[in-house]
Amino acid sequence: MRWLNQTAALTFIALRTIPQRLGTSLVIVIGIAGVVGVLVSVLAMSEGFRHTLASTGRHDRVIMLRAGSDAELSSSLELTRSRLWCPYPESRATPGGILSRRPS
Repeated sequence: MRWLNQTAALTFIALRTIPQRLGTSLVIVIGIAGVVGVLVSVLAMSEGFRHTLASTGRHDRVIMLRAGSDAELSSSLELTRSRLWCPYPESRATPGGILSRRPS
């Protein structure tokens, strides 16, 4: 129980001396608020990017990944190699060179 009394006394002294350390206290509070703001903005950008990637697909388009890739951003495929896929009956190439699945 003694540690609880010591903790309460230390907290009381720290709170009572804040006016004497106003500048230092404000710098700490503003710094922590800045870090929290940056963290929230990075997490918001990450979630927005994930949502954009998840919701931009169309049912008549396919995503071709090269061997060893686990996501579309880490994969690259040359257009000449992608044209090799076009002869299959379930695919077609648009005039712009985009491959898509034929509508059922």
